[in-house]
Order: sequence, then C-alpha cells, then structure tokens
Amino acid sequence: MKTTDDLMLVPGSSGYEAWRTRSRGGEATPDPDSRTRRAPGWIALPTKSVVCVPMMLQGADATRREASARLELEAAGLASEATSAHHVEFLPVGTAAAGREQQVLAVVQSGPVPNDVLANGIDSQYAPSVLFHSRQAGVAQLWREQDGWVLTIPNEDGALVYCQAISAKHLDDDAGAEIRCILAALEVGGMLPRLDRLAVAFPEGMERQIDTQFVDAVEMPVEAVGMDVPIAPLANTRLVPDEIVQQRLDRTQRRMTAMAVAGMVLVLVAALGAFGGRLYMRQQHVISENQRLDALEPELAAIRDARQSWTDLEGALRRDLYPVELYHQLMLILPPEDIRITKFEAREDAVSFSGEATSLGKAIDFRGTLVNHPGFKNWNFDEGFPQPINDPNKGTATFTAEGRRLDFVSTETKP
Repeated sequence: MKTTDDLMLVPGSSGYEAWRTRSRGGEATPDPDSRTRRAPGWIALPTKSVVCVPMMLQGADATRREASARLELEAAGLASEATSAHHVEFLPVGTAAAGREQQVLAVVQSGPVPNDVLANGIDSQYAPSVLFHSRQAGVAQLWREQDGWVLTIPNEDGALVYCQAISAKHLDDDAGAEIRCILAALEVGGMLPRLDRLAVAFPEGMERQIDTQFVDAVEMPVEAVGMDVPIAPLANTRLVPDEIVQQRLDRTQRRMTAMAVAGMVLVLVAALGAFGGRLYMRQQHVISENQRLDALEPELAAIRDARQSWTDLEGALRRDLYPVELYHQLMLILPPEDIRITKFEAREDAVSFSGEATSLGKAIDFRGTLVNHPGFKNWNFDEGFPQPINDPNKGTATFTAEGRRLDFVSTETKP
C-alpha cells in the first residue's frame, strides 16, 4: 500500500490525532478527515506503550555500544525485548569523545497500539511519540497524552535524556512528588541535566491552572504553555508493533508465493513456446518437403511411365514369360505319345492348360516332369495341378494345370 509521507498519526490529549504537512519543512496542520488516514507515513507509539531506560556506557567502542546496551537491558530484566530486532531502539544522548563514556536512552516497546490505528499502517514508519514533540534545552516538559501526563527531560543541548508517562491524572502534590522521584533517580545515576524550569503544555480548551501544591512539590519554576505542533522525526527507528511485523511477514510470503507461481507459469509458457516453435519448424519443414516432392512429381511420373513400359514389355523380353516360348517348352516335355494338350492359355500372372493322357499314371508322371522342368521354374504348379480324372469309359485320364508366376508384382496404382 502506498503511504502518504506527509500524514502523521500522533496521540493527542484524548486519542490519536491526524496531522498533515502541506509542504516540505512547513508546519503541520490538523487533518480531522478520517478518510485521509489511509496509509500514513508516520505513526507515533504512545508513551505508555514504551519503557525508556537511560544508561551510561563506560568507554564502550562505537561499534560495540549497542551490544553493551543490550546487556544492560538484560540485566534490567528486559531480556526478551533486548534480543528482538523491532522491540528496542537506542537513542544516543549527545556525542561522546573517543574513549569517553556515552549516555544512551534505550526505548523498549512494551505495550500494544490500538488496532484501528494500525489498520492501514503496514508500510508506515514508527517512532515514540516523544520524538514528534520539539524540545528546549534546559526545560523539562509536561504535556497531555491519552488522558494522562507525559514528562520529557532534555539536556543542555536539547537532546532527549528521559521520557515517561506519569501515573498521576491531576497536577497535584502527588504528581509533583512523582516527578521529583524521577529526577532524583536520574541524579543518582549521574544523568540528570541542568533544568531551569518545567513547562506544562495544556491542550486547547483546557484551563491553564497549576496547583501551588504541585509547584511546591516539584521544587522548580513551573510555567503554563500551549501544546506545540507535532513534527516528523528526523530519523527512522526500528520500533515496529508485532501486528505489523506479522503482516509484513505474511505479505512477504504471499509475494514469494506469487513470484514462485509466476516463475512456474513463465517456465511453462517458455516450454510451451519452445514446443510450439519446434512444431512450427517441423510444419514448415514438412511443407517445404511436400513442395519439393510436388516439384519432382513430373519426373516421378515419367519414371513410373518408363517402368510401366518396361513391365509391359517384360513378357516379350523374358524367355520364361513369353507365351510362344512357354508353349514351346511345354511341347518339349510332352512324350511322343500317350499325352496330348487340348487347351493352352498364358496371362501376365499365370499360365494354364488342359490335356488328356492314356492312363492315370501317365498324367501323374507328366505332372512331375512339368514341375521339375527348368523352363517352368518361375511358375508354381503346386496348388494349380489337381488330381487327374480317370474316365473308364474312354480309358483316358484328363488333367488341368495352372501355374502362378512367382515374381509377379501388380502394376496397378491408386488414382
């Protein structure tokens, strides 16, 4: 979801408020229209949802400073938050010289953020709400946030030293005592800066009245001021609510799944494209071959005609197929007497004849002579010479013989 970089959601005196910066570097203005709260650029984490832990790192090298700060958090009982990448942010307080101690403020995310605020915040940036307020050097600040009071303590340079949502709901002696306890704890740790006064920011519509008991308990000058206009943090932070982390993880997994599916589809399309291209090339090859064969058709027809002509002349050119020669060979194997031929017929694929013998034995002997004669080796009489028929009235035996050509191939072609 595209974010609106100039839109900020900041907790106000009674709830979250939308602020929009109309121009770069310009002052933010309220934007009460809820429809413009889609995908804000910044969302402030309420102070009551974070824990600030000030610490002084003795002579820690800059590259090892964060590791030392995480060890301090583990010693303070925040081990689970210290090991998380999005639950803690370390804000340096000023710049330390090489080898000197460095003051650091660890901001730990410990509480939830309203779901309606996080509804469209998957791409938003997150920071503690204190970073959305301007600070004055040497002036402690107290402002209203979500029906409570928040205390901010800067140093002499205006850098944030400490921030906490106080438990008191009203500015009375109890609230003053709580603030004095916070200042005393910082003083014991050697991290309390010089403070000139305490500025109490009242929201619009709230009476600017400060109880004298509160002033006496705080033991420093107190002044009433108006609420300042929120500003965008100068740098990004690593703080992100768990719900947003899970949403981003789910979105990343969906994107990876979609990319995997898209990759598989692309591979499949590429494979089908390659297969289709190969089929197209084969088709073009077949078409080209058919065109080449069509071009050769006149030559092939001439070859077929020539072959047919030689086939037609084969019966006259081959001795074993020429009818006159076959009849001559048949006459050569006839005995001088006892057998005579009554019918002779020669065709392209077969030769047949009929005859008469003086006896059944003579007809059978003639059959054996015919089958074994070299002149008829290209003809098969095995199935075309039935048993001769004996005629007892005439005292003769008639026979019929038909030989099939062994090397005959039909020359008929389909149209």
